[in-house]
Amino acid sequence: MKNPFIQTVLARFATNYLETRLNTTVKIARLEFNPLKRIALKKLLVLDRHQDTLLYAGELKVGWKKLGLKNTKFEPTSVFLQDANIKLLKYLNEKAINYSFIAEAFAPGNKTPSDTTQTSPLLFGLKQALLSNCRFIYHDQNDTSQAEGINYSNIGIMLEQFNANDLKI
Repeated sequence: MKNPFIQTVLARFATNYLETRLNTTVKIARLEFNPLKRIALKKLLVLDRHQDTLLYAGELKVGWKKLGLKNTKFEPTSVFLQDANIKLLKYLNEKAINYSFIAEAFAPGNKTPSDTTQTSPLLFGLKQALLSNCRFIYHDQNDTSQAEGINYSNIGIMLEQFNANDLKI
């Protein structure tokens, strides 16, 4: 799977699948896939339904338990996110946050027009989550109150390094 041609084909396949499933722009510059260990996406871009950046990641890696005869379920064990910008926005006159369409697209029972498989809820534990140089923004455009001190409707956080172990999600 280290062949550049195969990685390019996999990146195009993943991009097309996600764009169809999410009905938005998704870009993946490079995809590295090891079926026994992990997937790595390089220069991942996901736009929200307003065509604003929802997620940009220089690199996103997800590791999982080995699949086998007894273990046929995909179970992520680690997530590594590097050089990322994540914008969580609640647009003016909208109730849902901008990433809600992703949760809806992968909700149980939801499928793409050509997909006939049922999806299962995403509930899992992670042995490790590592975030490096990640910027998170939350902004609620519907909140016009003037907050004193911390404005919880407009928050920005920069994480240079964050490492968590044994998470239950």
